[in-house]
Amino acid sequence: HNLFYLANPVLNVEDDYYYTLSRINSVSGVVLCRSKSIEGPFEWGPKLGQSLRYFDIHFVEGIIYVLYSMIGDTPERILLGTIDTTLGTDWNDWNFLPGPRILEPRYWFEHQNTIVSTSVEGLAKDRHRISDPRLLLDEDMGPDKLSGLLFYSVQGEREIATAKISIDLALYRNATSFRDHRNIHSKVLRSTSLEEADQNTTGTAESMQVTDLLVTGVGRTGTTSLCTLLRDLGIMVSHDNDFDCGPYPGLDGAVSWYDAFKSLNSGRRYKYVIHMVRDPLRTINSRVAKCELLNEEDYLDWLNQRVGDYEEFSENETCSSFALKNWVRRNSFVERHASWRVRSESVLSDPLSVWELCMAAGFGQRCPELKTIDAHMKDMSTSLNSHFLGASFSKAQQVHEQHQLGIARQGMHSWESLSNAVGHEDYKYIQIAKIMAARYGYNVPNFTSYGFDCTFIEREGATKIYWDCFLDGTE
Repeated sequence: HNLFYLANPVLNVEDDYYYTLSRINSVSGVVLCRSKSIEGPFEWGPKLGQSLRYFDIHFVEGIIYVLYSMIGDTPERILLGTIDTTLGTDWNDWNFLPGPRILEPRYWFEHQNTIVSTSVEGLAKDRHRISDPRLLLDEDMGPDKLSGLLFYSVQGEREIATAKISIDLALYRNATSFRDHRNIHSKVLRSTSLEEADQNTTGTAESMQVTDLLVTGVGRTGTTSLCTLLRDLGIMVSHDNDFDCGPYPGLDGAVSWYDAFKSLNSGRRYKYVIHMVRDPLRTINSRVAKCELLNEEDYLDWLNQRVGDYEEFSENETCSSFALKNWVRRNSFVERHASWRVRSESVLSDPLSVWELCMAAGFGQRCPELKTIDAHMKDMSTSLNSHFLGASFSKAQQVHEQHQLGIARQGMHSWESLSNAVGHEDYKYIQIAKIMAARYGYNVPNFTSYGFDCTFIEREGATKIYWDCFLDGTE
């Protein structure tokens, strides 16, 4: 079968098969193989994905951990992925799922200060890259750690280096625990747009339209741009209407903040939820900027209609206070059931982040090569849902034109001005937003990390429940 780059076979004690990965070619990708004997012959299983190469595998507690690198990465680096054998007995249903980025070329001996370039198929010409991972495990390694001496090639396969690594598998499994929907709290699950949300609801499951992917979070995070990119790459998602990004609903799912909570009037359900986040100040300022272009009262009414049945806002909300609360509540809810998280700033600029999102959604072999993603990203607009007064007007131009017409602007918020705008009563949301932003990897200066919790609130005499967040010791 012209298989090559055979990884060291690993034994699954549950079914007594030895498993390995083999690479067919850059387009056909990587195939999972198995045999009853470590010497083979190996039978073919599912094709897992494109562009992967140079892999090393290890079996720990029912999960195959894969160290690998990617053709077309900039620069090529060592990554970690997983194949969870505990999620089903049929190995043809197993998916390769992305994980953390383990090692990048940082030191002189790894790249010799050569320029960063994109790796290609075949003989290594670029020197600013690392690849070919082989991990010699520690003898005393327990089930909650993947550790040992990592051998890897540097300077475009011209030298070999070693690094001592230790990966906390317990922390990693906890961070990705919602890939198994049985780990989602039952009350949270019932309020999501996942297909299991209606399992115990009589008479509704049959009418649900289930598709693969929902990318969601808060509005103004770049959902329209991402939707357009994914459609260009052959993943047939939609936005939340028929005109932003192809026909609605999409055959493969949606990129939409509307369905972060379950829509009680919609039959849309999804197999995978991916959490998309953006820097809170940029998100809030984008919402405020759009609010300035329209009638604030009418715009807030429109927003209230679309936040669904699980958020509660007062009658005297401003655009600033609405945007802040919405960022905290919606993101805090989605992070409690999403199986993967992407940052808008990365997924709209980095081909690897797009590939990881695609793989996390279970599309596997349908996910394009990195070079294909990169080519589409170069022609992509990141302000597709910011147009008003015509396609040539960006959001900044819109605000400028409106200002020239004499319409007052509040200006773009800093953390300090946002605190002043929302007042003392809502200051807790400032503190919680900062904590969440730091957890998502954003730079938040001068903040103190408090404990907080988010949960459903039942109002006395009310028929609805609302999602809200509180600092520890307050309610």
